[in-house]
Amino acid sequence: LSGQGAWTGIYNKSNSISTGTIQMNNNIIDSNSVASTGTFVGLQSDAAAYSKLYINGNRIANNNKLNTSAILNWIYQNSASTNSGDLFIEGNILDKDTVTITSANSNSPSVYGVRITGAKTGAVINIDNNTISRQFVKDINGANSVTLRAYHSAMITGQSPTENIYNNKISNLYISALPGNTGTHNILGIQSAGSATGGAFTKSIYGNKID
Repeated sequence: LSGQGAWTGIYNKSNSISTGTIQMNNNIIDSNSVASTGTFVGLQSDAAAYSKLYINGNRIANNNKLNTSAILNWIYQNSASTNSGDLFIEGNILDKDTVTITSANSNSPSVYGVRITGAKTGAVINIDNNTISRQFVKDINGANSVTLRAYHSAMITGQSPTENIYNNKISNLYISALPGNTGTHNILGIQSAGSATGGAFTKSIYGNKID
């Protein structure tokens, strides 16, 4: 896809009732070449109300995206409501995905493998047995800086989830700049950010392998 069009892999915008279940499992997003400058969605859920949300067993691999925006997510769960329940992101594979920064990009982009944000009041969040490998950001120009994160969470201030991050495999994350680039680049394997103030967080991070 070229031009200015949007590209969407799988996008759930619907809420369930607070006792309902949402499942986004066993999907394949593979070998797509996206050169358009419109909005990009890999696999994403914006559901704000649910009892349980499953994003399990998906494969996102061999994709190429020409990027002009400030943020790109391969798997993203965002809930803006305190009615969100337990979240399970398990057994997904992200492999050999490439983001090329265009020369027209005046942003300093952030690229995420798996990202969660929003309100998670009292929720249990399990991030486990995912494989994130060979993620590549290239052709960074000018003074732009890039941050590449395999996993990142950032919940709204004052919430109190239980976040369990375990048995994930993260390997071969790359950033490559063009000659003359003066930016500072960052690679992060697991970043559990959470609330800046308030919120009784419980976190367990164990058994992960990063190389």
